[in-house]
Amino acid sequence: MTSASAARVKRFIDCFIRSEYVSYFISEEDMSWNSSLERANRVADAVELGCDGHTHAEYIDSWRRAFADYVQFGAGRGGRCNRNVGYPRFEAAVQAYFNEVEAWHEKAGDLWSEIG
Repeated sequence: MTSASAARVKRFIDCFIRSEYVSYFISEEDMSWNSSLERANRVADAVELGCDGHTHAEYIDSWRRAFADYVQFGAGRGGRCNRNVGYPRFEAAVQAYFNEVEAWHEKAGDLWSEIG
């Protein structure tokens, strides 16, 4: 990957993880019956104290699921994509970046720590 392509991927990720799309996606996960009861209670308790309550691992996993959802349902184009016509190198680069972030937090020892 060229340095220009790597910069574009990082710019996309920076915008994506801070987007309303991801924020809404994470909120929906938190309120979903599919969410773990432990996570839902921890986040609800933290919010009451003005904190976040998620772990880094939960955010990274939510980013992965939100990105997969974004790609599957039209990448913002308002409809389902033909999965045979995608951007496999771009998708792989985004997933690789998520893996790097996860590895960094794991090495730092705070992957499963609750975020203030």
